[in-house]
Amino acid sequence: MSPGGGDGNEAHPADRRPARRPRQETRASVRALALATRRRHALVARGRGGRGSGRTHPADRRAPGRAARARPRRRRRTRREAAVILLIDTDVVLDLLLDRAPHAAEAAELFSRVERGDAAGCVSAATVETVHRTAAEPLGAARARRIVKRLLSIVEVAPVTRAVLETAIEGRLPDFEREIVSEAAYRAGARAIVTRGAREYQGSRVPAYLPVEILGMLRARDALGG
Repeated sequence: MSPGGGDGNEAHPADRRPARRPRQETRASVRALALATRRRHALVARGRGGRGSGRTHPADRRAPGRAARARPRRRRRTRREAAVILLIDTDVVLDLLLDRAPHAAEAAELFSRVERGDAAGCVSAATVETVHRTAAEPLGAARARRIVKRLLSIVEVAPVTRAVLETAIEGRLPDFEREIVSEAAYRAGARAIVTRGAREYQGSRVPAYLPVEILGMLRARDALGG
């Protein structure tokens, strides 16, 4: 007999508690797994936009503003965004930077019109590197960076991607560098390439014009009130 008067084979109540711990731990593990599974299903359902069940996740119903902020409103385009896009070749940029007469005056007027929004200007990525290298030699690296920063505040950059290079390799222009500029201009949506070497772009996907020709077109548009 045990001290409690029960069967000698019966365990003391205090001794029976540890025997229940594995079962309690198992139940706790099952509850934790079930909770994690519900959370995972909720995240998947939210990522699918409630597809399949036809229901919207409560978190999405509580905060409709968050979904609205995820899709920015369409805004009206500025004059620069609505203007014709011109890719300005490296030689025209250097005309302005180095004040090369007699071409500097035309380059200055062209950039002035781009800055005002009469046209949208862009340059190829290679032009930016050339401008920095050319300016750094006489002016120093710090001033060259300021010049590049100023240039980028006026124009956009037409990327030279792998696709641009692969297309340029198969291009029709004899000069590979010109073909890169032409393809970058095309992919940037440019309507014209402004360069003093217009003859070198014969056969380009984007037509090339001299600065004086582009300025003449812009002045004619001004006269018509465009």
